[in-house]
Amino acid sequence: RVERCTIDGGAATTTDLAVQLEMSASDPLPSSGMKSVLYQEFEFSPGASQWIPVRNSGWLDYAAARTNYTWQLLASPGMKYLQAWAADQTGNIAVAPFKAHIN
Repeated sequence: RVERCTIDGGAATTTDLAVQLEMSASDPLPSSGMKSVLYQEFEFSPGASQWIPVRNSGWLDYAAARTNYTWQLLASPGMKYLQAWAADQTGNIAVAPFKAHIN
């Protein structure tokens, strides 16, 4: 289960495309421990009237990418939101992502 995800410590806005991501996840008993995290960035498409995925990190090592992970936002103006997914050592993926946004 993904419990938390923040962009630049929970900032509402940024002027820098390079932001820091932090997330935490847990694996309920019987726990195998956390293995991976995946970040997915979305931006709003007025033409499609929906949020569309624009890039993702691929699966990263949980221990290395859960704190102070540098993410380069897509260089287009406006609100972005990110999803954080997690997987445990046995390959179980969180049922739902945690969502965070920044303008």
